[in-house]
Order: sequence, then structure tokens, then C-alpha cells
Amino acid sequence: MKCNVKNLEKSQVELTVELSWDEVKPYLERAAEELSQKSKIEGFRPGKAPYDIVRARFGEHAILEAAAEKIIMKNFVAAIKEKNLETVGQPHIDIEKMAVSNPFIFKATVSLLPKITLGEYKNLGIKKEETKVTDEKVKEALDGLTKMQSKEILKDGPAENKDKVLVDMDMIKDNVPIEGGQAKDMAVYLSEAHYIPGFNEELVGLKKDDEKEFDLNFPKEHYQKHLSGAKVHFKVRVRDVYKIEPPKLDEEFAKSLGQKSIENLMILLRKNLEHEELHKTEEKWEITILNKIVENSKFSDIPELLINGEANQMVYELKNNITRQGLSFEDYLKSINKTEAELKLEFSPEAIKRIKISLVIREIAKAEGVEASDKEVIEEVGKLMNAYKDNADAQKQINSKEYEDYLKSRIENKKTIDILKKNNL
Repeated sequence: MKCNVKNLEKSQVELTVELSWDEVKPYLERAAEELSQKSKIEGFRPGKAPYDIVRARFGEHAILEAAAEKIIMKNFVAAIKEKNLETVGQPHIDIEKMAVSNPFIFKATVSLLPKITLGEYKNLGIKKEETKVTDEKVKEALDGLTKMQSKEILKDGPAENKDKVLVDMDMIKDNVPIEGGQAKDMAVYLSEAHYIPGFNEELVGLKKDDEKEFDLNFPKEHYQKHLSGAKVHFKVRVRDVYKIEPPKLDEEFAKSLGQKSIENLMILLRKNLEHEELHKTEEKWEITILNKIVENSKFSDIPELLINGEANQMVYELKNNITRQGLSFEDYLKSINKTEAELKLEFSPEAIKRIKISLVIREIAKAEGVEASDKEVIEEVGKLMNAYKDNADAQKQINSKEYEDYLKSRIENKKTIDILKKNNL
């Protein structure tokens, strides 16, 4: 096999691979066997017809065409190993020459993993922030629990600033109904801040079946640009008014949440909040360190293939988050007035940053000799198999080679990040 490499733009290379006819012949033997397996040849069992018989039946060029895919893929892999190339994604293949008794020549255009000159990653002077949970945060958490346990009692009188109001609403801008600006039975908690300043205040004092029209300005920082800072006309009709009756903060309330007393409940809330804050602080510290290392490092061009793949992953993650909230991704796109393609383009800078962080972690792991042992991977698989012991589909996925590779990579990434944190204490 002969192989020539031509460097292209944007971290791509073009491989020209040539095989002699003698190197091609073994592939023809296997292809002829497969053809005779699939097609009935009188006098022979499937797959047992001699090569000459198969050639007489189909023609040698047809056998060559049947062998082409395996010739290309096996020798493409051999070529990148020979040239010590780290490729990403699938190659684009062009067959240059495919004729009986002649050399087989093909070209493969493929993206390369970007090269990185790793910058300083130790002693960066980035310290972890202290975690602190204030009494106010504990009280907010307790208020959240009381709200969840509160009773909603239908009332006849006017809405007060601690009530819940169900309204039908229409939003109009420049005498044109706003797309997605209509709502039926929309719940508004008057004690909570509304995203449109002044909206709740307009509902105070209204009773069931009351109607009202008013104008308000959307906040300037609103995510929908066509509504940012805009004056909007509102039409509302009150469907119902509910009085919110919170539970008494006593021992009975604490016991309903599995605690002996309010004091014990407050201790548990603080502990949970501290754990949550610690996780957020650790995550912020890790990202700050990694961003600094990316800033210190140099990268070759990032292939479009990688950028598109990461941007697609970001869109997929967003879709999942929105779906978990019981919302429609299509409705979300309408609300921000963007197409999926525009969203993907908007994600590209962040996608590049995520790719660079992955490359940095990979390079540091190599520099530090980080590896995940078979024992560590097996232990992780065991934990997951036990966690999903009643889910056959999940267990099948966990037992796959692909998932084991993913776990290996995850363990190595965690070890590498632990090294970074240790070197930046």
C-alpha cells in the first residue's frame, strides 16, 4: 500500500491511497464468497462456489465493486495508523481508479483532532470561593416548603396581594396580537414578582369575572428582542380568585416532612443548601481553572465537523431540559423568534469553548499519565448495573463496549480535574 498525505485548510488532510492488484486479490476472494452466499448458483451450496465460477456468473468488475467498501475502510484505517494521524468523524471518500488488473486508488478527506500547545496549568492562583449559607436562604427554602403545603381556597371577594388569581390574558402590540401572547387559566401568584413589572399590581382588587385593560412596558433585558422594552397592551379577565392558606410552622408540619421538629427541619434545610452551594462552588472553580488554561494554550483550527457536532449536542441538551419541564421545543423557538439552525449558529462560540476545554483535559491527562484501570471501570459498571437492576434496556446499554469507553473517559476526566484542583489549592 502506498499513501500520500496532503494538508488542507481547517485541520483537514487528503489521503491518496494506492493498492496493487495483488493486494486487491484477497478482497476479491472474500467478495466472491459473499456474492455466492447471497445468490443461488446451480450445483453449489451457498457460499461454496469457486472463484472462477462466480467470476463467470457476475464478471470480475462486479466482484471488485462488491469488494470496494472493505478495501477502502480497511486500508483507510491502515493509512491513518501508518501516518500517525488522529482523525475525527467519518472520511469523505472518492474512488480515483477501480479497474480489473489495475491498481486500486482512492482519496479520503478527513478532519484531524486539533493540535494543542498546552499552556501553564499549575499554580494559577485561582482559589475556590468560600461557601456560605445565610439564615435568609434557609428561610427562603422554608417558605418554599410552606408554599408547596399551602391550601388554595376559592374566594368571592377582591384579590389581595397574597392571593392566587386565574386569568385569561391577551397581549397586543401596535394593535396586533402578539404571537404566543394569549393564555387561558394562567395562574398568577400575587405575592411573587412577575417578569413584567407592575403586572401583579394591576390584578389586585379584581374579582371573579372582572375584566381590565392596561399598558405595561416589558423589561429592557427581556430575551425576546421584539418585546424588549416595548409598550404592550394587556386585556385580562379574572376566572377565579384563591386565598392562599399556608400551614402552621409547628411540630405537625415538621413531621409531615419526616422531621421531629421545626428546628430539625431547619438544620436539614441548611445541610442540603450547604451541599448544593458546595457543588456549585466546586463547579465554578473547575470551570474558572479550565477557562484559564484554555486562555494560556494555543490551538490549531477547530474542524467544522467538531463545532457542528458540539453545537448539535447543545441543542439536544436544551431540547431535553425544555421537554422535562413539560414544554414544547417548537413553542420555545417561537417564543425567542429563532429557528433551530439560528440557535445552533448562536451556540457555535460556546461549542468551540467546550471543545477546547475537552482538548485541554485530554492533553493534561496525557502529560500527567492519567488512566482509568479496568478495575475502576468494572466497579463503575457494577454500581450502574445495580442502580438499574430492574431496567433491562439500561443494563444492555451499560454492558456495551461503547458505554464502557464512555465510563473510562469520564473517570479519566474526573482524575484530571482532581489533579488540576490539587495543583491550584
